[in-house]
Amino acid sequence: MSKFSHNWFSIAYGVNVGGNGIAVASLANLIALRFAGGKKIWADFHKYSLLYLIVTGVLAYVIFFM
Repeated sequence: MSKFSHNWFSIAYGVNVGGNGIAVASLANLIALRFAGGKKIWADFHKYSLLYLIVTGVLAYVIFFM
């Protein structure tokens, strides 16, 4: 990892943000939604996850670039 970047905080954030936004971004999301069942759960998931993605994206931008 040190050959690519010395900024461990950015790498940790990038690894953890993978499941944000849309359901297919993470296998864990797909499994959880499959167990929950129903088509309404997909809309509910995206309603909250896209909002969370926007908030964390703005915060990450502020932390890393300002």
